[in-house]
Amino acid sequence: MNTEPAPLNRHQSLTAWVVTGSRLTVDRLQGEIRRKYGLHYRLVTLVEKIAARGSKPRVILQIAVPT
Repeated sequence: MNTEPAPLNRHQSLTAWVVTGSRLTVDRLQGEIRRKYGLHYRLVTLVEKIAARGSKPRVILQIAVPT
């Protein structure tokens, strides 16, 4: 899985990156999100499709919080 780290704030206590791995990786993560949020995820994506008049590319943002 390829990632591109990018600091979120000036204190760099959080970092975030866009997941840019293979299509299989992105599909797997979208499936996990779909299962976690269920109907809410489907409704939000439906509203996005209607508002944008079609599908737009989606990204997955991974956020890491230091422990």
